[in-house]
Amino acid sequence: QFFKKICHELYQSQPETASWNFYDHLRNLPPTQGLNLATMQMVGEMLRMANNIIKFNQLKQLDLQGRIQVRTISMSDFQNYPEETMFKLLSFMSLPPGRKERISHQYGEWMNRVKEEKTNNHVTTGNSNEEMLNDWLRGDEFWGRILGNIEKVVDAALMQQQLDS
Repeated sequence: QFFKKICHELYQSQPETASWNFYDHLRNLPPTQGLNLATMQMVGEMLRMANNIIKFNQLKQLDLQGRIQVRTISMSDFQNYPEETMFKLLSFMSLPPGRKERISHQYGEWMNRVKEEKTNNHVTTGNSNEEMLNDWLRGDEFWGRILGNIEKVVDAALMQQQLDS
């Protein structure tokens, strides 16, 4: 009910917004309302991600032969260490000799080019409200609790990944 209420309050709720699509709402709503709507749209995926982490960890604990491997990779690793992170991701795949290295190297070069060219035209690029919006999400009675709990699950999985490596 709560999710439905937020959506109805924010999405196409006024005569002037009746024909707006999701992107129009994000561009035109006040920042915290746009963030609220965007978070509403993404929360299902974030909850599934956290649930998958929990379920894979439970499965690993039941695997007495140690055959199940789970790798958790952070977005910051993908952004800051693209070649190394891609190689870790590909380590689960059975590829011909040298293929993992080539793919990882190509991905790293591509990511570095993208960073250098600064071709990111996403609506959030250069958003001067980033700190304020992060504070708003963390402090919100509803989102702060949900996202804080998801963050704890992800952080614990990343910490365990470091200990296991």
